[in-house]
Amino acid sequence: MKQTIRISIFLIIALCASLQPLLAQQIRQKTVGFTLSHTLKSVKGTCQKVELQELSIKQEGQTYTSNAFRVIVPLEGMTTGNQNRDSNMLEILGYPGTKEVIARINPVTAQPGKNRLRGTILLNGQEKPFESEFELTKSESGVTITGTARLRLSDFSIAPPRLLLFSIDDEIEIAYNVQF
Repeated sequence: MKQTIRISIFLIIALCASLQPLLAQQIRQKTVGFTLSHTLKSVKGTCQKVELQELSIKQEGQTYTSNAFRVIVPLEGMTTGNQNRDSNMLEILGYPGTKEVIARINPVTAQPGKNRLRGTILLNGQEKPFESEFELTKSESGVTITGTARLRLSDFSIAPPRLLLFSIDDEIEIAYNVQF
């Protein structure tokens, strides 16, 4: 019986972080979070060391436009609070040969409501396209972007890990939630 591994990553932090200089607002969240789920236990983890590169955002009315940019998530910064589990996770993701996950985001145009994001993810020496539908909402307290994308470990030449007799599902769901 296959188990599901869910990794919730707040990847699109870069989209909101890029709006900070333009809107003179502070980013309230700049972390990567993930959840690994299987029948026996659900494990949550985080990464506080997200790096944004080559990002520029413009706002015109209700429309936000970004150039192409990169989001760098160092594998060493990802932690679940358990050193043994973290060590296994790093090994599965190709560390030390792979030191980071890089999301290259294509130019984005977004308005309040549903939008689409496209780009590539580089992991374990393999770069694969991904796309995501996300929602941009505005309120008195700021702007929130939420969305999901799905990836397969095997697309990145990563064998799905096993836990005891159970194989973890090959598909990963990436979810993000950014607030600024």
